[in-house]
Amino acid sequence: MPDLASAALLPFARGLELAAALSLFGTLASALLVLPPGAAGPALRRRLTRLLRASLAIGLAGALLWLPVQAAALTGATGLADLAAQSWLVASGTHFATSLAARGALLAAAVLVAGRLASRRRIAAATLLAGIGLALQAQLGHAAAAEGPRLPLAVGLHVVAAGAWIGGLLPLALALYALPAPVAIRALHRFSRVGSGAVLVLIATAVLQSDELIGDLGGWFGTPYGELARIKIAGLVLLLAIAAINRFLLTPRLASPGGRRALAISIGIETLVGLAVVTVAVSLATSPPAAHEVPVWPFAERPDLSHLDDPYIGRQVWRIAAIAAVLLLGAASLLWRRTRLVGPALAVVALYLLPLPNWRLLAKPATPTSYQRSETGFTVSSVARGLDLVKLHCTEDCFRPKDDPSDLTPYGLWQRPDGDLFWWLTDVFDRIGHSPFTHGTIAQLEPRQRWQLIDYFRARAAGTAVVEAGAWPFPVLAPDMPVSCGAHALDLDTLRGRPIRLAFRADGALGQLPPIPAGLDYLTIVVGRRAIATAVASEPSTSQPSTSDLCRTALPDAWDAYAISGGLDADRLDGVDLLVDANGWLRLRRLADGSIAPPAGPRAPGLSTWSEAVATVAQQPFAASELGSHRH
Repeated sequence: MPDLASAALLPFARGLELAAALSLFGTLASALLVLPPGAAGPALRRRLTRLLRASLAIGLAGALLWLPVQAAALTGATGLADLAAQSWLVASGTHFATSLAARGALLAAAVLVAGRLASRRRIAAATLLAGIGLALQAQLGHAAAAEGPRLPLAVGLHVVAAGAWIGGLLPLALALYALPAPVAIRALHRFSRVGSGAVLVLIATAVLQSDELIGDLGGWFGTPYGELARIKIAGLVLLLAIAAINRFLLTPRLASPGGRRALAISIGIETLVGLAVVTVAVSLATSPPAAHEVPVWPFAERPDLSHLDDPYIGRQVWRIAAIAAVLLLGAASLLWRRTRLVGPALAVVALYLLPLPNWRLLAKPATPTSYQRSETGFTVSSVARGLDLVKLHCTEDCFRPKDDPSDLTPYGLWQRPDGDLFWWLTDVFDRIGHSPFTHGTIAQLEPRQRWQLIDYFRARAAGTAVVEAGAWPFPVLAPDMPVSCGAHALDLDTLRGRPIRLAFRADGALGQLPPIPAGLDYLTIVVGRRAIATAVASEPSTSQPSTSDLCRTALPDAWDAYAISGGLDADRLDGVDLLVDANGWLRLRRLADGSIAPPAGPRAPGLSTWSEAVATVAQQPFAASELGSHRH
C-alpha cells in the first residue's frame, strides 16, 4: 500500500482535490468579477450552480481519498484494519487533517452561501469563503513546514491567482455560449483583466517560492524538483500564449461565422493545458524541494558573472540586454493590430544587425558537483574528524617536515568553491594527484567524510599561510563552535556582526588578557582545552551577549581545530589570541609571547602593534563576498 500510495494514488488524490477547489473558486470569482451585472440569465446560472456542486462533490471525494492514502504513505499501514486505525490517528491528531477538513468545510459553506447565484452579495461572500479555503493550500504542502509567514503567504496567493485564471476558464466557456455576442465580448474583456492581474500575482509569488524551495541554478537544473518547476513554467508560458491568441485574435472575431466555436475550442485547449500545469504542480508538492536535495549539474559550463567590472565583459552584458529588449518589443508588437506585421519584421532586422555576445566570456568550466555546498558547515568538529581520517588513512610520507602530501596549500583550496573542490578532490586528486592516501581511498569514503577532509585540508592550508605571513593573507572562515555566554548557548556563527577575540587558555581561566581599546565592541570568548562545568549552557538562545558578558567554550575539537587553522601545535596554543572580524573571518594571530608575527616572517601591513591590529580588524572587516561560494 505505501508504494502504491506514493506512486499513483497520492498524487491523484491531491490533484483531484486541488483541481476541484480551483474550479469552485474560479466559478464564483467569474460570477462576481467576469459576468457583467445582470447578464447571467436563469439558464446560465443553473449551469454554473451545477458546476459549483459538481466541483464540491469531486473535491470532497478527493479529500476523502487523500486522507487514508496520506496515512498509508506516512505510517506504512498494511491491511484495511491497520489503514483505518492509522487514518483515524492522522485525522484526529495532525495539522494536515485539520487544514484539509477546514478547506472542505469552507468550500461547502461557499456553495451554500452562493445558493442559485442570484444575489451578488451572496456571491461575494461565497467567493471570499472559497478563496480562504483555497489559500489553505499553504498548510497542505511544503509551506506548512516553513519558518515565518513568507512562503505560506506566497503559496496561498499563488493558488488563489491560479484559481481566478485557470479555474475560471470552464465558466467562461459556459458563458460564451449562453450570452449574446456583445455581452460575451464584455465578459471576455473583464476576464482578460482578471487574468492579467492573476498572472502578475503568479509571477511574483513564483519568484518568492523559487527562492525558498529551489535556491540557485543548481536547484533549477540539477534536481528533479527543478526540472518539474521548469516544465511548470513552460506550461504557464504556453497558457499565456493561448490567452493572448484568445484576447487579440479570436475575441474580435466572436461575432463572425464560426468565431464563437473557434474561441470555445481555444478555451477548451487552454483548460486542458491548465489541468496539465496543475498536475505538474501536484508533482512538485509531492517531491522533495530542490533546496533540500544534492544538485547534479548537467552541463560542462556554468554562468560566471564574477568579472562584470571588466569593461569588455560588461560590453557582452549590454549586447545581451539589447537582444532581450528587441525580443520583448517584437513580442509586444503582436498585441496591437497596426504593429503586428511591422513590429516582428523590424525585430528580425534588428537581431540580424546587432552584434552577438561572446557567451564563453560569461561562463566557466563546471563539474557535476559545482553547485553543491558543504554539508558540514566548516565546524571545529568537522575539522577534527577530517584530521582523524587523515591519521587513519595517511601514507608513511605524511606529516614530514618537507613535501608533506597532507598539506594541500599549493592547490589553492580557499579559492575554490565547495562543489568544484569536492569534485577535484574525489575525481582528480584522489586518482592522479600527490595524495596523502593510497589512490582511490577518498572515492570510497562517504560524502560527509569527504567534506570533513575538505574542512581539514582548508584549515591546514590556512595554518600554513599564517605561519608564512604572520596573518592570513586571504579570507579564512573561523570554524564554527558552540559557545556559552552566561546561561545561554550560542554558536559562533550567530555572533556575526561584531568583532570577536578568541582567547585560548588551556585551563579555561580568564587570567590576564591583553586590553581592548575603548570604544571597540569586541566580545571575548575564552577557549579551554578540557571540558569544564561553566562551559555547559542550559538554554539555547539567539540573543547577542553584551561586551561585559563572559563567554566560554571548552571542547577538545575546538582546541585542535584552531591549532590547525592557526598553524600551531596544540601544545603551543595556550596563551594565543585570535581576532575574528564582524563577518566571521579570521584576521590576526597573537602568540603567547605577545608577538603578532613570527620572527622569520613579514609583519602584516598596518598591524605592527596589538592596538593597531584590534582597531583595524574592528573597523575594516573583509567583505562577505571575498571568498566566493565558501560561505555557510
